[in-house]
Amino acid sequence: MGYRHTMVASVAPKPAVAQLRAKNQLTLPNAIVTEVGAEIGDRFRVSVSEGAIRLEPIRKSYYGSLKGLWPPDWMEELRRERDSWRP
Repeated sequence: MGYRHTMVASVAPKPAVAQLRAKNQLTLPNAIVTEVGAEIGDRFRVSVSEGAIRLEPIRKSYYGSLKGLWPPDWMEELRRERDSWRP
């Protein structure tokens, strides 16, 4: 009985690079932005640990993402609707 040997090459992903520009601005590589689902205007928590800079996306609140979808008097409309269900 023969054994079939398969070699699998393990290739580490190429590290993403960002360059510090004027006014301390970084442009993040598209692959990184896509991976974390970031969009223009998103905010990041920035911290330093053992000399490494860490960027962590600040997730938007569920409430914040829905803000503005309803008219200002939506609560009153909801009460009227609910009251109309009563016999």
